[in-house]
Amino acid sequence: MLKFLTDHGLSDSPENYATIHEYFAAPDKLLAKAVDALLMSGVQLTDAGILELRASLEPADGNNADAGQHERLELRQQARHLAELTARAASANEQFGKGLTSDLGGLYQAPEPLISQVRDMIDRTEATERQLASALAQIQELRQEVEAERGNAGRDALTGLLNRRGIEAQLAAAGAGDTIVMIDLDHFKQLNDGHGHAVGDRILKVVASSLSDCLESHEIARWGGEEFLALLSGTGSKAAKALIEEAAEALRERHFRSRDSGKRIGKVTFSAGLAVIGKGGVEDAIARADAALYEAKDAGRDQIVVAKASK
Repeated sequence: MLKFLTDHGLSDSPENYATIHEYFAAPDKLLAKAVDALLMSGVQLTDAGILELRASLEPADGNNADAGQHERLELRQQARHLAELTARAASANEQFGKGLTSDLGGLYQAPEPLISQVRDMIDRTEATERQLASALAQIQELRQEVEAERGNAGRDALTGLLNRRGIEAQLAAAGAGDTIVMIDLDHFKQLNDGHGHAVGDRILKVVASSLSDCLESHEIARWGGEEFLALLSGTGSKAAKALIEEAAEALRERHFRSRDSGKRIGKVTFSAGLAVIGKGGVEDAIARADAALYEAKDAGRDQIVVAKASK
């Protein structure tokens, strides 16, 4: 990494180290592709450019919509400008190559060394043309990936469910009579430690799919880690508990097994706490549902606890 920094005249700042580490460690990620596109198009890497690149690829702040919109617009403009520069360079290079090729016919009486030099120039020009075309294709792909990633900022990458940011609008629109459910997988750390994170990720995907099937007319989000939040609109505590019990039973009926080792994992269960939104609003309901979830854990897990109504 130090050689890369030295070769490109970059300082040994933490940001540059982090960028180059990610560049080599994750070549298929968006940041690495952006660096490759810049290098292939002939853009000189600078400390300021690295900082700008990292900032442009970070998810926009959900609490500052105007800033996020401005950042996305600036990124699109930068990518478009880079693509235009590369396209113009490719076009100019192509015209230069064609000119050399057409002039070669008039050099039949020239000394052989001169002809060889011109042919060598043509070969190098064609190689550069291919590199520029490849750079342009990568830049276009990069722009599409950035836009797609920005558009999916409200989705959890692993499960496809809404994330905390993605469910904010639905929570803001929720009102009295709607129910908040906090769901947490039981003994998930032991599952991860005993069978590996790949198995843990697969379990999270299956749980997300199972919850989506059982609560298909309601909103579900991955709240963080192995915790999920469900917003059951127009559903009181009794009906909400019945729905969650059905979801818990549907998950219990699944029997997990490791794909790699064939080792039986067994049943996966969850604990849940639910609270009906009252006078205290959504935040109060989330806090009460979370407290009820801990009661369910303390009661032995694989439990559903209904929180008392807010005062």
